[in-house]
Amino acid sequence: MNILLVVHQFLPRHAAGTEIYSFYLGRELARRGHEVSFYVTEFDGDRPQYELKKKSYEGLPVWEAVHNHHFPTFESHYKDEKQEENLLRVLEETRPDIVHLEHLHFHSIGYIDLLKERGIPIAYTLHEYILMCPRHGQLLKPDSTVCEGPVPSECAKCVDFLPPPDAKALPPVGAAGSAVKKKLPGGVVSVLGRIRRWFHGAGGATATVEPEAGPSPDPWVVAIEKRREEIQKRLKKVDLFISPSAFLRDKFIENGWIAPTKIIHSDNGFEVSPFAHVQRTKSDKLRIGFVGTIAPYKGVHLIVEACRGLDPSKVECKIHGDLDTFPDYGAQLREMEKPDFVSFEGRFDNSKIADVLASIDVLVVPSLWFENSPLTIHEAFLAGIPVITADRGGMAELVEEGKTGMHFRFGDAQDLRRCLRALVEDESLLPSLCRAFPHIKSIEEDTDLMLERYQALLAGERPRC
Repeated sequence: MNILLVVHQFLPRHAAGTEIYSFYLGRELARRGHEVSFYVTEFDGDRPQYELKKKSYEGLPVWEAVHNHHFPTFESHYKDEKQEENLLRVLEETRPDIVHLEHLHFHSIGYIDLLKERGIPIAYTLHEYILMCPRHGQLLKPDSTVCEGPVPSECAKCVDFLPPPDAKALPPVGAAGSAVKKKLPGGVVSVLGRIRRWFHGAGGATATVEPEAGPSPDPWVVAIEKRREEIQKRLKKVDLFISPSAFLRDKFIENGWIAPTKIIHSDNGFEVSPFAHVQRTKSDKLRIGFVGTIAPYKGVHLIVEACRGLDPSKVECKIHGDLDTFPDYGAQLREMEKPDFVSFEGRFDNSKIADVLASIDVLVVPSLWFENSPLTIHEAFLAGIPVITADRGGMAELVEEGKTGMHFRFGDAQDLRRCLRALVEDESLLPSLCRAFPHIKSIEEDTDLMLERYQALLAGERPRC
């Protein structure tokens, strides 16, 4: 079988859950003799946007299209004809029997039309909410509060980083401009987006004039409604959606984006072998840990705040991740008042994750968005470590209160401190949370199921699993 996996970005530069899972799946498919290729995007300020070249990663072919986060029009944020041209080149070279979409950010919803025109079945794993949420797919408002679901009038307030919907196409930034943009703090980039929006609306040829006969529709709301219509029209053509969490599946169904009969709940598979012989170290202190991307939406600052007031003679806290991935946020964390027992350990080699977890007693996952099926929670369970996590989203779904970890109120550092303090004060609590970890699906088991699905789709049948 010839399979093409489409991912927004890829290893080794990007090592978050979607990228890692997609690689594990592709590698296992290839190990079984199937022909596997990846089509991904990458930010590269030294190359022009849309440049396509073939690379390889650990022996697997990777087609990489440059996307320097420049959107010439509002529509190009979700439907990009240039990326569609790149997909056609990839299809010509790879000739896949089936295409598995993992993440379409920086790609184009128009891929679905191109694939169906060629009779290629489509499986689509939903790792986040990018289809329904134009603001980076996290259901987070600009003030970092969560959004329960898309409402066009509210969504219109969240997209000031995009060109105005009635503006002329903006020229490419160019290599030098992209390199500068890459180095700007996120806040400055956001301000530049607002300036660009103001310019087109007030000073350019697209300035609007209030009509005399009543108000005209807000062009941003109209654009959001069109986006929803265009995406939903294409989603109906997808053969199978896979949601790693029940929470995410419910969100798409409740908000009317996907029919219940088209989407199944099936968690991702994981590389379990590195955890087969984890040698846990011991300590007379409670060792709190965080592992992952250091980003505002990951809520790392809540850990720092929660650690204040804990007994420093009984606790240590190590935060593993690159503080420079989001420089503004990294600087904020460095400047925070923090106890001496909290340390920033920096970037880590994901292949050594079992070693990192071996020196942690409890993992904290304090994300401020509705995480789907976090890789780190599965890895913690594989390493025999309970998890303290926020009480919403796929995070809470994975962690069973009082059995495999604890829940704290979403975004509440004080309630997180309550959980940590309970572990410090009651020495019997931690062992009680280590007795009933769930079975974690291996990537081998997951690949078995995925191949059954692919074969059913190729036969024109509905997958049974």
